Amino acid sequence: MEPRHRLYVSSKWEKHSALMNELLLKDALPRMERLSLQSLRDLLEEFDTVYVKPEHGMGGRGVMKVSRSNKQLTLDQQGYPVRNFSTLQALYRVIRHRKRGRRYVAQQGIELIRNGDRLIDFRVLLMKPGSVWHCMGAMGKMAPPAQITTNRTRGGEPITVRHALATATDFDEDRIEKIEYELIAISRHVAGALSESYPGLRCLGLDLAVDQDGKVWLLEANTAPGVQLFKHHENDKLYAKISHFRRKINSRRRRRPNSKKKI
Repeated sequence: MEPRHRLYVSSKWEKHSALMNELLLKDALPRMERLSLQSLRDLLEEFDTVYVKPEHGMGGRGVMKVSRSNKQLTLDQQGYPVRNFSTLQALYRVIRHRKRGRRYVAQQGIELIRNGDRLIDFRVLLMKPGSVWHCMGAMGKMAPPAQITTNRTRGGEPITVRHALATATDFDEDRIEKIEYELIAISRHVAGALSESYPGLRCLGLDLAVDQDGKVWLLEANTAPGVQLFKHHENDKLYAKISHFRRKINSRRRRRPNSKKKI
């Protein structure tokens, strides 16, 4: 299958590169670099927190959080004890061991809103059963206590967008409505931009964050997203509509040769 017409794009770096020159999205993209000792050093000189992620991967597996405080560096990853380091070289040796030869990216850390010690981010689902993208809806995801990812496969819990913003921030009603609008508006821009590079895409699950100042960020674009989260949406008819669109998309894919090929 011609690369432009792929149905799935798994590389975080490739998707980021396709979006980074979009003027309407420039301010919503955290800085991302291919992981190396030098790129990690550069990011930590600018930001207190950096997330290190597999370039190809999903579900929060393999994600590490690197934090800088004064002269101490901290490495946090689910399933491992938190470790402190006095030098970046020592920390990077541990990262290299854990990533086991896989390609990784390093991304600017965003200070997510939180409910107590539980981080919150958001998933917006867009589907394209025909020629037009449909924004199906948005949901919040709340991480387990003191964990670094919100993925449901890692213990995250669903929460409605409005409830998340109302309980995790002190924003007034007008500010909350503005953020809700921005979550959807940015998502529509992302879908349009990625379609320019990859017109074969039919489904997008966008992970977005709201920081402590109310700014909306795009964390990741998933091209083969799970949809179970939307069973918990306040619109109890939404999941049936999502399932209907999925059947239409799958039927369309079955009519295409090599439709399951991923690159």
